[in-house]
Amino acid sequence: KAALSADAKKYGDEYLKVEKFVNLNFLGFHKILKKHDKMLAIPCQRFYMTRLHGQRWIKHDYSKLFVLLSKIHGNLRGDV
Repeated sequence: KAALSADAKKYGDEYLKVEKFVNLNFLGFHKILKKHDKMLAIPCQRFYMTRLHGQRWIKHDYSKLFVLLSKIHGNLRGDV
């Protein structure tokens, strides 16, 4: 049971790292484009942000995975 708990924690931590990575990169890209549009006469933010919002890793709903990880942790703790 301890090994399963350790694995569940590891996978949960990895999920949070990836989510944080995606969010930080999205925010950084948005800020770079905003600064670009402010400084240059050729706006490109709308074009790239529209394309970015169409990417699967942005628009996909990962809440089911998060709920599954929560259930695994609950089962390992003995929650009912």
